[in-house]
Amino acid sequence: MTGEKITEQNEDMRVLIIYKGSAEIGKEFQDDYMILELVTDGRPDALASAVINFPLLDGNKSIFIHDLVSYESMEAKESLLEVIEKFARKRGYAAIYINSIRQDRGFLDKEKFMEVSGKTMAKRDVSR
Repeated sequence: MTGEKITEQNEDMRVLIIYKGSAEIGKEFQDDYMILELVTDGRPDALASAVINFPLLDGNKSIFIHDLVSYESMEAKESLLEVIEKFARKRGYAAIYINSIRQDRGFLDKEKFMEVSGKTMAKRDVSR
């Protein structure tokens, strides 16, 4: 994903990925979590960040966004969500989930997330 043009307005944006995973000896590898930061080359602070992990939801390994935060503008948050969706699509995930308590309802509606009944999360199918 690094090196791709993130938005039309700024070709210098990059996504930095901090990956945490673990495996016990002789056991299957377990994805713990990833932190994604949207940054602009030459600036010390991130424009947006996300913390995601890969739990089993609806019987499938899924992408769950614990938090998605913008430090600059709504466009930065939307751009980072677009990167997460590309990541999901490229790796064959059918949907992404997000913690609905930590997000504004207007943002969830605009981005076409649907509340998951009885849970504090929302789901968006990843278009193919």
